[in-house]
Amino acid sequence: CLEPLGGNVTPAPTMLPWIQIILVLYFRGDASGLRGLRLVIPEAVRSGEMVRLACNYDLEGAFLYSIKWYREDEEFYRYLPKEAPPTRVFPLPGVHVDVSTSDDRIVTLLNVDRRSTGTFKCEVSADAPLFHTEIQSAALRVVDVPVGEPEIATDKLRYASGEQIQVNCTAPPSHPAVNITWYLNNHQEKAEYTVASLGGLEQALSVLSLEADTGKLSLRCEATMYHLYHGVRELELWQDSPRPASVLGPSHSGETRQTSGLLILLSMMLVAAR
Repeated sequence: CLEPLGGNVTPAPTMLPWIQIILVLYFRGDASGLRGLRLVIPEAVRSGEMVRLACNYDLEGAFLYSIKWYREDEEFYRYLPKEAPPTRVFPLPGVHVDVSTSDDRIVTLLNVDRRSTGTFKCEVSADAPLFHTEIQSAALRVVDVPVGEPEIATDKLRYASGEQIQVNCTAPPSHPAVNITWYLNNHQEKAEYTVASLGGLEQALSVLSLEADTGKLSLRCEATMYHLYHGVRELELWQDSPRPASVLGPSHSGETRQTSGLLILLSMMLVAAR
């Protein structure tokens, strides 16, 4: 006979053990079998370099089902341990995977360029019965590092006390533009900062304006880009020493010689008259 509608449905006997295991693990708080997911990705790298992206995790005894890597939301690498071969690579501009050195925890990218820049994500899935999945992300930026040191320019190297001075610091072209920091006698100073486009690169310029004080001014311009570049240029400005006015006037040296000659001539005439 038919069972009445709304009656209780008894799970098949073969399903009961699985349901009990899942419930026990869940309420014990360790059902996931997946913990401690963490990415190790450099903040910035030079264009043309090789980069290793690390995805660390602890399955706590569970089996791995899959590893998937994305740049933004586009998948470019997959690792499935039950398949042969276990790795699959999907084409993506600026992302060139070295399969020979990539596995379930490390993905190696070759010859990165600016197109490689973006947010990278690692998705880890544990195997049955829960297929628990976690995902973490981290940003990577590919940069073109400057070649050479920054340059300092000013109108003059000597100044009068109270005079207004402007000093420029220009960094070599790069992408992105470098940060520029000014120091006056080892104290950081605020300055204007601008960026100009230059053939696909960017050039940073900073202008320091200050009022001259007495003594020596030691200026230092530092240009930095992440941990990849640190350029320094220094300059010293000096105060003009005031020149005391002569009591004999501006042409006293010539007049002195003329006066001395006249005195000698008069002395000789007096001697001759005697």
